[in-house]
Amino acid sequence: MDHENQPETAGAAKAAMTGANGTSGGANEAASTNGGATSGGATSGANEASASAEELELETIKQELAQAEASLETDFAKYAAAHMEAFEQDFWDDREAFVKKILELQNQFLQDKLGGKIQRAKELQTTIAGQQTTKDMQAGQEAFLQKNPEADIEAMGRFYTEDLPPKYRQQLDSLSGEEFWNVLYELYNAYTNGVAQQEEPLPKRVEGNPAQAGGGSQEMVMNRF
Repeated sequence: MDHENQPETAGAAKAAMTGANGTSGGANEAASTNGGATSGGATSGANEASASAEELELETIKQELAQAEASLETDFAKYAAAHMEAFEQDFWDDREAFVKKILELQNQFLQDKLGGKIQRAKELQTTIAGQQTTKDMQAGQEAFLQKNPEADIEAMGRFYTEDLPPKYRQQLDSLSGEEFWNVLYELYNAYTNGVAQQEEPLPKRVEGNPAQAGGGSQEMVMNRF
């Protein structure tokens, strides 16, 4: 299950970064300002209510599927008996074709009876997992800001979306909660410090070889990450 949820984690991380840039925060408005704990309160409550409704719907579908499974064989027998008139002669003439037709009927029966419910259950599971991941990211951001009130979430968001190389972003997306923000902050600080060093006038002794002066801070932290 953890492997299945990793894309959700990545999606929530990207959504949080989008919210930090002020474009489409949606459920992640907490990422748009350093006061995320305040602005995200009502949103978090709405998310919890929404998740509860969807969890209730998912539980209802699971019960319906369990009930359907209990009578599946009997229901299919009735369904097959009502639909096999067109090929029942194959039972005598071509047994293999007859069995294939029965299997086709079975697949159609399962799709008609259960297909929609199974698909809806999968959609609900994905949505619920995504909402939980988003709430974990919001809680992690609030905990991070309590320990690092000076952090500029909007600037970190721009760094995440515009400057962080994809391979490091992918690794960062595998983290969750406060750990995500802590590592992002470390990378952001290393990047901004490296940029500041590049913008400073070079000492005369290194003017002839500027390549040695650039990118060292970012690269060291990236390699450690």
